[in-house]
Amino acid sequence: MPLKPQIKKIIIYSSIIIVALALFSFVETKQQNKLCRHIDVLIEEESGNYFISSTDVVNLLTNSGRDPIVGAPQKKIHLKNLESRIKTNKFVKNCQISSDLHGDLLIHINQWRPIARVINASGQDIYINENGDLLPMSERYTARVVTIISTNAQKTWLNAIWLRKPENLPYLQLLQFIDKDKFWKAQVAEIDVNSDGEINFYPQIGKQIIEFGLPENEEIISEKFKKLSIFYKTIIPKKTWNTYSRVNVAFKNQIVCE
Repeated sequence: MPLKPQIKKIIIYSSIIIVALALFSFVETKQQNKLCRHIDVLIEEESGNYFISSTDVVNLLTNSGRDPIVGAPQKKIHLKNLESRIKTNKFVKNCQISSDLHGDLLIHINQWRPIARVINASGQDIYINENGDLLPMSERYTARVVTIISTNAQKTWLNAIWLRKPENLPYLQLLQFIDKDKFWKAQVAEIDVNSDGEINFYPQIGKQIIEFGLPENEEIISEKFKKLSIFYKTIIPKKTWNTYSRVNVAFKNQIVCE
């Protein structure tokens, strides 16, 4: 008795699926047994930062050569474990690892970007990244970022938890504001935080101290920088860079120049 057309279709489709699965399994097994030939490392250099190199990445991957990757079959290379190894480096923001059909290991890395450096008189300096996390100094590269000085700064900014507290968020917002503005990033050289949390700036050009006061919130930070812009765009051109030794923008609707 001939098969019904619907049954024929089911048998044909089932056969196709079985063959496809068998081929997929064969290809997968073959790929898993393929040896790793080479490690390609791509590091996104955020704003010209060079805190981690391809050699550093390979050393992390291979446990400084004790766990070789090149020559190992892909089935023994656990990509997630390798990503976790690389992320132990504090300068690594994101890491993605994949393998191609030729047996090459492809590694794509994004770095954290420092936006400030805390000067620590009693020990090694540290960086603060754009998220407010602390980063160690690097022997490989020194970032050109604003520096934070004073004893008060050492007691507070050196503590990662301090920047996480809601009441201290304006200090991070201040750093973020400076970092995002091309002019202020170039002009603000040092930030001094006194025992009351008030801020003074020391500029790259000019000898005056800029008394900024408390950052308070994003709106007030923006308003104070607008007043500073008036000083640099309107007052300085009529005088000279070193006419004033002190510029105060701490109070609302006031610019005090002495």
